[in-house]
Amino acid sequence: MTTPHDPDAGPDAPTGRAGPGPLGDPAPARPWYLRRAFLTSAAVVVVLAVTVVTDLPTTSTRASDLKTAQGIVSEIETDTAPCNLGMTEAFEFYADTTSGHITPAHRAQIPGLIRDDLGACTFTNQSIVDLASINVPSSPTGRLLNNVAGNVLTWCDPAALTAIDQITLLIEDTSTAVGRHRLARDEKALTADRAAAYRSIAALEHELDSHDLPRITLVQAP
Repeated sequence: MTTPHDPDAGPDAPTGRAGPGPLGDPAPARPWYLRRAFLTSAAVVVVLAVTVVTDLPTTSTRASDLKTAQGIVSEIETDTAPCNLGMTEAFEFYADTTSGHITPAHRAQIPGLIRDDLGACTFTNQSIVDLASINVPSSPTGRLLNNVAGNVLTWCDPAALTAIDQITLLIEDTSTAVGRHRLARDEKALTADRAAAYRSIAALEHELDSHDLPRITLVQAP
């Protein structure tokens, strides 16, 4: 499973808030455990581990494959929902903050709320752990289901996670042009990972010759 990157960004390019100096001064690097390269590698290891554990021979029919796929896709949708909601709220908070259409009382609540949004997309959230631990059968359908789970997981962590983290920093200081550039880069990665997830869903539907699967919602970057 690969994760698209901005072509001008290295694998460990810092994505933290800019420092107090003028535009272009070095910004402190994001902690290693929030860097996209590390998070992507961790997600890949988890998904591959699940695949190995569940790689047992199975027999199936088209009807049973569809029923299995419906159950697993429903589980993926359920596990993804908290992060999707967190990403949706983070975009809304950022829009409210940058537009100035926000009351002081609402603004005071945002830091705590957005921390919850950030947590919804990390492995500290049981839903993300469950998403990374979904069992799939060893069959063509199972391998496609594994692709769906892996791509959706990548959309959550690191894509949504890094985007929310950057939004958190920008809400604290909306004046940094460097921070806005980094958010734009994170949004591109979020969009690319969303597209990869939906391509894997389309491949699964093609294999099953059915569109009768639960819908997995992944919010689109503005």
